[in-house]
Amino acid sequence: MYLGDGCMDRSAGSVARRIYFAVPPKDRARKKLERLLKTVFNVKYAPKGISLTINSTVLSKLFLDLGFAGTAKTKKIPNWVFNLPRNQKLAFIEGYFDADGYLRRTMKKDGKQYGQIVFASANKNLLEDLKLLMISVGIDPLKISTYVKERKLYKERLKEYTSHYLSMNIRGNLERIRDKKEFDSTIRFVRVRSIEPIGKSRVYDIEVDKTANFIANGVVVHNSKITMKYPSCYLAGRGARGEILSLALANRGQHQDVGGKLMFLAPDTSGEIISKSVSVNGGRTSYRGLVKCIKGAKGVKCNVRCDALILDEASRSDTYPTMQVDEPDITMGHEASVSKIGEEQLFYLMSRGLSEVEATSLIVNGFIEPIVKELPLEYAVELNRLIQLNMEGSVG
Repeated sequence: MYLGDGCMDRSAGSVARRIYFAVPPKDRARKKLERLLKTVFNVKYAPKGISLTINSTVLSKLFLDLGFAGTAKTKKIPNWVFNLPRNQKLAFIEGYFDADGYLRRTMKKDGKQYGQIVFASANKNLLEDLKLLMISVGIDPLKISTYVKERKLYKERLKEYTSHYLSMNIRGNLERIRDKKEFDSTIRFVRVRSIEPIGKSRVYDIEVDKTANFIANGVVVHNSKITMKYPSCYLAGRGARGEILSLALANRGQHQDVGGKLMFLAPDTSGEIISKSVSVNGGRTSYRGLVKCIKGAKGVKCNVRCDALILDEASRSDTYPTMQVDEPDITMGHEASVSKIGEEQLFYLMSRGLSEVEATSLIVNGFIEPIVKELPLEYAVELNRLIQLNMEGSVG
């Protein structure tokens, strides 16, 4: 309800101190709102015009801490809402429906319900969040439509107002929202209508414990017995550059088949693949790469470097590089190395007071350092913890 009809008032020191709900007394949601404010938060409220007012810095701070900051055009659904149980997500959607939703062209014919559920907002990003939340609970939303209208103000002044509308069919969806019913989890596909660039952002790939694959906050997280990872860059514009940094750690029973692909399709493009792999306890790593340069792509510069570190006799590392070059006026390089931890290195570190596990972890961390230094601190810390966990019990 706050996302759709709420706002905050701040003191001169910018401290949130008052909450308003623009819900008129005749609105069917008003009594429900009053009841919940009393039973859930035990706060006093008072009418102010058509609004309901709560003077409480504590409740205001709670709303902000939960991620409900912003104005009508900047509010968003907090990330934690997407991790709620299904019935609570539906309750959240129902609450927002009480604020910004309405029914349109409703009618019954032959025992069937017809019409649309519509959510109206000045905030398109908020409706995009709502759409994703609906899909996660089996609701089938349609597209978001945008309308711009001119209205006459005082002294014939004109002002443009932009509104966004998310709609869906009533049948099945309204019942699911109100009754919190289970749904058919069948995956559905729709045709891609357009692809729009949204800018550049880095993507990080880190393993997790047990067998799992998912994407969260730009991080591809995976762990399985056999993992194939093959990111690709298609360099189609003059001066474009692609960079692939790959790191694989294979422990007992795992085969990490990783690599990358660089496709040089335009002149003066450049790219680099740096692949580091560590095999321990009989694990196996493979580098599988392709670099292709088409005819006419002059001035291309490319370097491929794949290094492997093997920690015991049972482990294995393979390299399968492929280069297809149809243009002579380019610079192309490839380096590959496979090495083991030397006894002299271990002896030197252990003589300084480190255990064999600590010494091995230190050497491995030095080996992967060129990639780790490119990661944000929080990911680098998790990666170092992963290395330490895999080193335990692998030596000695």
